[in-house]
Amino acid sequence: MKLEIGSGFNPHPGYTHLDLNGDMPCVEIVADARKIPLDDNSVEKLVAYHVLEHFMWHEGENILREWCRVIKPNGIIELGLPNLDNILKIYNCQDDSWKNDKGLNLDSQPYNAGTDKWELLNHLLWGSSAKYNQHHAGWTYDALEKRLRQVGFVDIKQQNPEFTHLTVTAKKG
Repeated sequence: MKLEIGSGFNPHPGYTHLDLNGDMPCVEIVADARKIPLDDNSVEKLVAYHVLEHFMWHEGENILREWCRVIKPNGIIELGLPNLDNILKIYNCQDDSWKNDKGLNLDSQPYNAGTDKWELLNHLLWGSSAKYNQHHAGWTYDALEKRLRQVGFVDIKQQNPEFTHLTVTAKKG
């Protein structure tokens, strides 16, 4: 089984979809990602894009431990979330060079975040007013790698480190 947590309205084909919001047609498992109703070692790949930042910082280790529990040995986890390191670079930018971030699709940003640095920062850091879309934690690669190792993941790799969105893959040890 391949499991996608928090797919929202953009589910990846070929995955079973878990979400707290059962109003979406793609969701097969309505559950909280902190307590997945699946057996230990039952998932070959787990993906969670823009999910972890929606939980309080102090919950991160336990959530990753729970996700590790359901993944088979040598199974893969793939996470995508806002990259706090690069968001802070945008914050500290004194000119418009922040608009050159290859990972930012400025045309698709909500409100006027594609042209207004402060709108963008608030969107990336805190989410939006949409139900379940509030961000409660910021993650750097170093912090995420540390937590992943603590709960049993190895071979941790970061993709596209220059982007505002952090993508990390790891294997269950």
